[in-house]
Amino acid sequence: MEAFPGLACYGFVPRFSRGKCRDEEKFACDQAELLGADQEIELSRQWLRDHCIQRATINQDLGSYGLKHSAEDSLGRYIANGVFIVAAILEGYRIQREAGGSPNCCFNMKILTNKKI
Repeated sequence: MEAFPGLACYGFVPRFSRGKCRDEEKFACDQAELLGADQEIELSRQWLRDHCIQRATINQDLGSYGLKHSAEDSLGRYIANGVFIVAAILEGYRIQREAGGSPNCCFNMKILTNKKI
């Protein structure tokens, strides 16, 4: 959380220019939910190990929101966007936030073509 202070369960939270969150109480709850999502994080990490590899550059074609839906389809359960982002960070992927205050990000990630997603 220290390295990515704006990250919560549903992705990155847009901030006002003075660094304040729009709804600090909801943000704190969403961060607490993310901190308690150990099982979902581990499932996402396993999905990443099974379906993805790192590449040298950030892949702008693969965003966290679309990837988390692919993981959900394979796993048969809901995975929050922030959970997927944390799993990717823990697996060593670099991230780049999408523009415009989006809660999503892209990774230095390539999908393995021999795996069905």
